Amino acid sequence: MNVVRIGKFSPINYFHDVARIHATEIQVGLLSKLGVAFLTSFYRYVASDRDCALFAAVEDEKVVGFVSGTKALPEFYRRFMMRRGFALGAYFFLHLIRSWTLPRVGSFRRYLNSNESTSLPTAELMSLAVGSGCQRRGLGKILFAEFQEYFRGQGIAAFKVAAAVSQTAALRFYPTVGGKLAARTYLGELEAHIFVCHTRIDVDVVT
Repeated sequence: MNVVRIGKFSPINYFHDVARIHATEIQVGLLSKLGVAFLTSFYRYVASDRDCALFAAVEDEKVVGFVSGTKALPEFYRRFMMRRGFALGAYFFLHLIRSWTLPRVGSFRRYLNSNESTSLPTAELMSLAVGSGCQRRGLGKILFAEFQEYFRGQGIAAFKVAAAVSQTAALRFYPTVGGKLAARTYLGELEAHIFVCHTRIDVDVVT
């Protein structure tokens, strides 16, 4: 098993695998409701974005787990809307409006802008998942460490990650890798906990 960074010229099956794992293993949130085809295109965009990173655990040329993140989530979605991902972004927000109603859109926007009014870091881990056949092998921690090292190399001291209260495995996982519960928020009716993770291993954290 190798951990590789997926780029825009990576094999297309990598993006299909990432999309499939996201759709089956991340059961909450808007992206998981948009289907594998959308997620494939979405992660191809993530892989090409200048301020994003997408890492995958690859075994026999098949992705068995992945992690993605960005230096600044609001700016990423603005680029997603306005550049190569415009068509995808339009579909994304049309679906958001149809399925969440306007108050929920407002809740989503408040989350995107939360770092502007609080002490939360700007950088964010967007998604981390391991395929069902490869869980309980420590791949999640390996992927997290790779992502953490990437941000450290970028000069980023800390990043945040949100986990819904229904994602019990994630709520258990992030404290084990040094995540500190920093805030609670709502995305529509979905309550989420926000953890802050440091990239320096010598920073004191709550475990």
